[in-house]
Amino acid sequence: MATVYVGPSIPGILPRYAVFSGALPPQIENLVQASPALRGLLVPAEKLAQARIDIARKGTLLQLYAERVTREIKETI
Repeated sequence: MATVYVGPSIPGILPRYAVFSGALPPQIENLVQASPALRGLLVPAEKLAQARIDIARKGTLLQLYAERVTREIKETI
């Protein structure tokens, strides 16, 4: 099953809408371990359309995860 990252791009590491088949690469798995919000932004490919709607809607879980990851990116850059 393919998984798609729907969160904000992490420069040089993880672009928005990156698609993964099977296990995540070690570098991405390390990010997921460090940021539970990032894990929430990895969705099954067949749910991508709904995820794009949800992430744009204020107050949804995906939108809140995206805000948190954005803050985490700013704090580490």
